Amino acid sequence: MKFRRILPIFIIAGILFSSANVFSQETAKKTSKFPKERLGLGIHVTAGQTYGGIVSYSIESNIHIGAGLGFKYDGGKTVAGVETGAETYFLFAPFARYFFDNVLSFRPFVQGSFQFTTISVEETESTTGASSERADSFESFIISVGGQWFPYKSVGVLGGFRVISYTLEPANIQVGLMEPFIGIEWFL
Repeated sequence: MKFRRILPIFIIAGILFSSANVFSQETAKKTSKFPKERLGLGIHVTAGQTYGGIVSYSIESNIHIGAGLGFKYDGGKTVAGVETGAETYFLFAPFARYFFDNVLSFRPFVQGSFQFTTISVEETESTTGASSERADSFESFIISVGGQWFPYKSVGVLGGFRVISYTLEPANIQVGLMEPFIGIEWFL
């Protein structure tokens, strides 16, 4: 008699424990396709801006931190007899990236970065031919949105847009879909 009363309790408890295990395995399967606790190296291109590298680290499968290094050289041009100077840009941008729930192997993200930029401009006086060099630097806080596709656990192809850009000195804020970017990262 006692066994018949206890048997349904064991069956229900067994179903609950096994279903909890199945759900935890499903969660592990969902995030196992994405890098976790791995170093990433990559390249990054921002439209009309800079070309450079990315060094990142995936703290969790949905949180990455890192930094971008960028470079751009513009040799200058002559427009209507007026010569513009050559410009060289260097930038360093530490970032934090948060990934939302994935859709298959694609993960949307939001990224915050603090960008340090140095610009060196070489100018030539048109009347005397004398050349001079001027250097400027500025800092910006940038919020970007985008997505990263992981065809393999060790490779992520990313793209997105800046949506908020706030330059500290001189104070300037821009809001909208700006400066699209693409890149690829390899996780070691």
